[in-house]
Parts: sequence; structure tokens; C-alpha cells
Amino acid sequence: MMKDNTLGIILAGGTGSRLYPLSSIGSKHFLPIYDKPMIFYPISVLMLAGIKDFVIVTQKENILIYKKILKNFKKCGITIKFKIQDKALGIAHGLKIGSSGTKKNIALILGDNIFFGHGFNLILKKLMEFNSDGQIIVNSVKSPENYGVLVCNKKGIPKKIIEKPKKYIGSDAVVGLYFYKNSTLKYLNSIKPSKRNELEITDFNNILLQKKLVSYERLGRGFAWLDTGSPTRLLEASNFVEILEKRQGFKVACLEEIALSQGFITRKQFNKVVGEMPNSEYKNYLKNLTIN
Repeated sequence: MMKDNTLGIILAGGTGSRLYPLSSIGSKHFLPIYDKPMIFYPISVLMLAGIKDFVIVTQKENILIYKKILKNFKKCGITIKFKIQDKALGIAHGLKIGSSGTKKNIALILGDNIFFGHGFNLILKKLMEFNSDGQIIVNSVKSPENYGVLVCNKKGIPKKIIEKPKKYIGSDAVVGLYFYKNSTLKYLNSIKPSKRNELEITDFNNILLQKKLVSYERLGRGFAWLDTGSPTRLLEASNFVEILEKRQGFKVACLEEIALSQGFITRKQFNKVVGEMPNSEYKNYLKNLTIN
């Protein structure tokens, strides 16, 4: 029931300036991560959580291309709508736009984040129970000064997120995947623009932390959390996915496969979607799947 009451919001706006001139073709989320467009990866995470109702927040000029890239997925048991964020006014601003008018709970993911690790489906299942009003995920990182870092008290209760701390306060970086009950969204109106004139998701999360409404999950050792906002990180993510797929023989972020395994579509519907694809290695992979 909770799955049907959750809206997946993917933030896929921004200028992609760190990826210029690659990003001059349009949204960076069109760019390939090995054999699939970047946008497939955040969609796949929310589909694995059991979510079927999506909003992609992006610039107006990107919507036609998204509709072309994602045209198959109307037949995969999911709905995708688009909302416009033409200026880079922050993650919390994108959340405000994407959640406007909905009474559903929210799963928010940044469009350039990639997650992969054993047992991730169990973490997602737990988060989808919405045992807390707000839920964040942390991952230990080598350079915490580049991230928002969660600080807890001696009892392990989360206190505050410090954005890009100048002094070492811990290594638990808050990753780009958040779960919020609909009742928390009213606090978005309490946020003031930051020095860079953006509504910061850290400020929103800190309001919820002050009200003791937030719990957190930690990704385990060996879990991969990648963001793909620079050329080096884009290449690293592509190499990572290539190695996984070639060594283990399965595809990462294969949306049609996830739709079938999650029961969003029947085998007959799946076969129809695959049959309409152009001949390719991707099509051959899907034709040979043995999911019951």
C-alpha cells in the first residue's frame, strides 16, 4: 500500500557546467553511463523500491528528448510526468516543484547519482515503510570536506548536517536519496535562500532534524555510491558499470528487466516491449532473460 502512496521525484535540472562541453548537447542526464543514458540509473533505484509513479524535474527544453528516451516505459507499468525548473535554485526548490499538488509520500533522488551494492533492495524496502517522517542515507567517504556530513550524538541520534565542513567532524556523507512523508513538505516554506541564492536540501533536512523527525540508514562497506557530475566521475561510473556487466553477465539499471521482476508487467507485455526494440546487444540480453 505504501508503494502506491509514494511519488518518485528525480531532479534532472541544472546546467551541467562541470561537464562542458559534453553538456552542450542538452541535459547531462542524456549522457551515457556505459550502455544506457544516465537518467536510467536513478529511475532504476526508485523502481527497485517498488515505485511506479514518477516526476522528472528538468528544464523545459529537455522534455521532448526525455519523452523520446523514455517512450518505452509507458508500456512498462510506470507513469512519468515532467515539471519545469528552468533556473538552478537548489535541490529543495526542485523538491517543492516536484511535490506540488501531491498528497503522496516522496522518494527524492538526484539524477546524477548511481547506487549499487548487495542488499540494496532490502535497504529500499525498509525505507519504503516510512517508519520516520524523514529518512536520509549516509555513506562513509574519503573526503568528507566535499559533502554534507551527518553529525550524531554519543547515542547515535542524528543532530545536524554540516555542509562541506572545514574541520573533520566525521565521514558520514549524506547521499542524494531521501524519503519524506507528505506531512514534512510544509517545512519547505520555512527555508530561506542561501548565499548562492538556492533553497538547500541540507537546510530542509536540518529543520526536520531539529524537530526529531529524521532517521538514517548507513550503506555498508563496499557499497558503491557514485555521482557523475564531472568528466572523471562520468568515466569512472561507466567503467564501473562495464566491469559489473561483463564479469557477472547481468545489466545494471535495465528498466524493462526491473519492471518484469517487480511484477509491474506480465511476461507477455514484456515480450511485446522487447519485440519492438531495434536489434542490439541490449535487446538480445532482454530476450534471453529467465525471470518467471
